[in-house]
Amino acid sequence: MAVSVYKIEDVVVIKPTDDIRVRTLVDFRKCLEEIIAGGADRIAINLSQVRYIDSSGIGLLSNFAKRLAALGRMVYLFSPARELADILEMTNINEIIPIYSNEAEFRLKIVDM
Repeated sequence: MAVSVYKIEDVVVIKPTDDIRVRTLVDFRKCLEEIIAGGADRIAINLSQVRYIDSSGIGLLSNFAKRLAALGRMVYLFSPARELADILEMTNINEIIPIYSNEAEFRLKIVDM
């Protein structure tokens, strides 16, 4: 899985370019580990190119959020497709990771506050 990493102000943004599932998990996990090791306090995942997340991906996101919270850091999700947003809500990820419908909303509520 190709992943691009960029910044919006002081937030490190990870943008996966494929679905988050068992076969892509190793690359995605490696990217997340590198970001954690880099010491970023605020991390966002841009889901605009992700159509599907399987249970292994949900588990990874959940564990990632809990690990960051224990370190006093935050993680956010933004720009999920409607179907993906439904999956995230059904699995209650939205209860542990704030989800924003698009980058503009994310910027307005988190970056520009």
